[in-house]
Amino acid sequence: MKKLSTFIGAILTLIPLNQTIIFKTTTLITPMGIAIAWTNKANAEQAEFLFERAQKNWDNNNLEAALEDYNKIINFYPDWYFLWAVYVNRADLKQNLKDYYSAYDDYTKSIELNPKHAPSYYQRGWISHKIISPTKPSKLVYGTNKLRNEAVEKAFFDYKKAIELDPNYKYAYYEAGKAIYLLNEFYVAIEYLEKYLKFEPNDLEGLFWLGESHLKTEQFMGAKPIPAYETALKYFDRLIAISNNKNNKTYLNALVSRSHARYILRDLYKQINNSTTNESTLLLNGACRDLKQALNAGVSYDSFAKLLIKDCL
Repeated sequence: MKKLSTFIGAILTLIPLNQTIIFKTTTLITPMGIAIAWTNKANAEQAEFLFERAQKNWDNNNLEAALEDYNKIINFYPDWYFLWAVYVNRADLKQNLKDYYSAYDDYTKSIELNPKHAPSYYQRGWISHKIISPTKPSKLVYGTNKLRNEAVEKAFFDYKKAIELDPNYKYAYYEAGKAIYLLNEFYVAIEYLEKYLKFEPNDLEGLFWLGESHLKTEQFMGAKPIPAYETALKYFDRLIAISNNKNNKTYLNALVSRSHARYILRDLYKQINNSTTNESTLLLNGACRDLKQALNAGVSYDSFAKLLIKDCL
C-alpha cells in the first residue's frame, strides 16, 4: 500500500494580507438559552492564524483541536483564497481519525475549489480503492461485484487524473495498476505497473503485481501461455533475489506464485516437446522448493498448493 499524506503546511507568503473575505452573521445561544446575533468580520489574517494553529496542534498530536480550527475556517471564512487547502488538511486529519467517508467528501470539495491539485485526486482514489470498495457486501471475487467495481472504477479515474496533472506521481501509477487489476484489465495493469517500476525498479510490491498481471493475461485474456508465464517468472525471480526479508508477506506470496508459474511451464513445455527430462525435473523441483518454503513460513494452502504438493511428495 502506497499511502501518502497530502498535508499542506505554512502558506502565509501565498495570500495577500488584510484581505476582507466575508461578513458572517451567526446566531449564538447564551447559557440562559437566549438567542443573540453576532457578526464576524472575516479576513485573511484571521484565517491564516487558525490555519497555522491547526498545523501546530496537529504536530503536537492534538488532533481534535486541529480539527476544530479547520472547522472554524470553513464555517466562518468560506471565501478564503486557500480554503481548498483547508479541506485537504481536514481530509488528511479525518483519515487519521478513520473517518474515511467524511474525508472522501472533503477531498471532493478540495477538488471543486482547486481541480489542479493532483494529491487530492490520489487520496480520494485511495479511499475508494482501499476503504469503500472492500466494505461493500461482496465475496470479493474479481470482476463480479457491481458495487465494488464501481468504487474501484472511480478510484482508477482519480489515479489517472492525478497522473495527468503530475506525470511524475509515481505512486499513482502503482495504485492505478492495482485498481485496474481488480477489474480484470490485466494489460492495462501491466502498462501502469511498468511505468511505476521505472521510478522504483526494486519495489517488491510493484514487481509482485506486475508478475501477477502477466500470469492473469493467460488465465483470463487468452494470451499465449508460455510467454506470459515466462515473463511472470522473470519478475518473481527478481523480487525473490533482491528481498532481504524472507518472512515478508510479499516475498512469501511471490514464492507461491513462482511455484505456480514453474509448475505450469513444466506442463506447457512437455506438451510441445520443448524441454528435456532434466529441465522438466528442474522446474518441478524448483516449484516444490518454493511452495514448501512458503508453507513452512505459514502461508495458507490454496487449491493449487494442494494439487502441487502431491507431485512434490
